[in-house]
Amino acid sequence: MKTKKHLIRFPGFALAGIGKVHFLMTTMLVSLFCLTQSTFAFSFSPFTYPHPNADWVLDKTLSNVDFYYMISECDGKKVVFLKFNNRNDKKVKISWKEVFSTQFEKTREGFKGEKQLVLPKGETLQDDCKNVNVKQCVVLPSEVSSTYLAEIISFTFSQVRVSDAQ
Repeated sequence: MKTKKHLIRFPGFALAGIGKVHFLMTTMLVSLFCLTQSTFAFSFSPFTYPHPNADWVLDKTLSNVDFYYMISECDGKKVVFLKFNNRNDKKVKISWKEVFSTQFEKTREGFKGEKQLVLPKGETLQDDCKNVNVKQCVVLPSEVSSTYLAEIISFTFSQVRVSDAQ
């Protein structure tokens, strides 16, 4: 007596000699392995760092100072990193307010009010959750609202001023 070979047909190709159950089990195991490996790779670090070539968004330019931001993640929460490029030949003092869009509000001004920073010539930025050197350059969800933990959806600078540093 002759044994029949199973032939599984899919659009575009066919697999000969493999039983349907064997093929489905193999496919499920490979899919499960790929899924767990991608999840496992990200489970050890509590911090998510921006991509090295992350896209900074230029939001405003005033008096030769560029105001950039980037929304990224730290500890599973969305944060805003800030970057300033002082193209002047001297130090300047900048001030600004922060406006967010959150899960509850389309426009929400940060409850900490106006922020200030003295910028040397060149770039001042923060793009790391772990080693915060310039605390004014990272905005955590807890700084958006005093009444709830915000999920930051969007960001913009508001009431931006640039003056000579004294």
